[in-house]
Amino acid sequence: MNIPWRKKIPEHPSERPSKNENPHIGAGKQFHNDRYMDLAIGRRNWRLAAFILSGCVGVLAISLAWLAAQSRVQPYVTVIDDHFQILSVGPAKKTLEDPELVQRVVQAEVVDFIRNARSISGDPIAQVSLMDEVWTHAADDTRRTLSTYYQKNNPGVAAQAGRRVSVEIESALLRSDRTWDVRWSEVDWDPSGTAKRMDRWEARLQVDIVPPEDSETAIKNPLGLYITGLTWSRLIP
Repeated sequence: MNIPWRKKIPEHPSERPSKNENPHIGAGKQFHNDRYMDLAIGRRNWRLAAFILSGCVGVLAISLAWLAAQSRVQPYVTVIDDHFQILSVGPAKKTLEDPELVQRVVQAEVVDFIRNARSISGDPIAQVSLMDEVWTHAADDTRRTLSTYYQKNNPGVAAQAGRRVSVEIESALLRSDRTWDVRWSEVDWDPSGTAKRMDRWEARLQVDIVPPEDSETAIKNPLGLYITGLTWSRLIP
């Protein structure tokens, strides 16, 4: 078998046919040499192809690891007014650049935090969702304050008993760059739907904004707002 593109390898003197050698034997030797030379070349080519493919797989693996490490989530914030009209829609990072929008968003987050922390839904499953929202925005000091309060006023036990507490926010005022004062009224309802008591409360909250760095946090807390300090008390009638 002759391969046109392969360089002719000089024959060893012992491989050269003698004048008295049978031509059939010489042809057999030539076939044998060509056959095993093809196998050697094929093995070399397969090794080269395997090395190239291994390099491509390595580059692909490194690229995928780099892409997986990049954040692919872009949280958006929607700002609405008291009449539920949309004032702004945009990335959370852009919202942080507008002080007025930041104040509106923080005010809404503070109000939601108080409403979720003080409400009792009467549905144990819904109550778990409320507590998840509270814990998502609570810093360590605030969690300790809430844990102390909930040990004596467990909202999960109250929800299982069918008790409800509705919260109506009266005001949320900014006292400084990081401090808010909130006042609200809450009505305690028994399982039959009868209002047992109505009280008015006030709270002071300190807030801090830490933009999220991973997709899970960005979904739950896109602005990265945390309640770093919390005190509340019942107002005397």
